[in-house]
Amino acid sequence: MVRPVTISSVDDLEIREGHIEILRAPNHELVTSIELLSPANKVGEGAGVYRDKRRALVARGIHVVEIDILLHGPRTELAKPLPPGDYFAMTFRGDRRPDVDVYSWGVRDPLPPIPIPLKGPKESVNLLLADAFASAFDRGKLDRKIDYGAGYAPPLNASDRAWAESILRAVEEI
Repeated sequence: MVRPVTISSVDDLEIREGHIEILRAPNHELVTSIELLSPANKVGEGAGVYRDKRRALVARGIHVVEIDILLHGPRTELAKPLPPGDYFAMTFRGDRRPDVDVYSWGVRDPLPPIPIPLKGPKESVNLLLADAFASAFDRGKLDRKIDYGAGYAPPLNASDRAWAESILRAVEEI
């Protein structure tokens, strides 16, 4: 008799998408949602679910800051082409629809500070991306978990690929 192998359906797998919410005291009013895009909310059904969520938040006057540091997958589509860059942060302000502030930078550039809008048209605070990522890297002990020699090949142009490979070689020598 052939015995079955039981495997979970992907339809029932829970995918948890993290985000940060900025609430205004004392009534805990949602002011801004910061979203770090993942492959699940860039392609397929998840992309539509994420776009609907973003659209609903902005329609309610809530700001959404979208950070896309993935080199794979489609970028958020806007009315005009995005400026040159490898990575993007976009601020969808609930009080300035349909305009979107787009920040772009290249793979060789340091992670920039990103203004996070608060309540009011001129109130904001800078999210220091470099500090946030360094802290997450250290706290998560990612230097022990990531195999940088595993052969992952991000879609970089030839000069950026050579630059990245030179950094990897230098790290391996340490």
